Amino acid sequence: MAELAGNTADWLAAVRAAKVPYLFIAGHEIEPGYQDWLHDVLPQASVMVWPGSGHFPQLAHPRRFAGCLAATAQWGR
Repeated sequence: MAELAGNTADWLAAVRAAKVPYLFIAGHEIEPGYQDWLHDVLPQASVMVWPGSGHFPQLAHPRRFAGCLAATAQWGR
């Protein structure tokens, strides 16, 4: 478990340093503490909440998710 936490911290630090855009899609409202943590580790992250979508919002709204995914093609421009 410690190895996983370390790898995740390293990955998040690399994404933060590269200033890569990051989109977090939640299927329910997220706790303020989690949103604060996410902002601290990835200030460039944006959050979308699709209420009532459960744990896998991409499965509840596949077309909507596909639109978000397609929009990431513009992020590097």
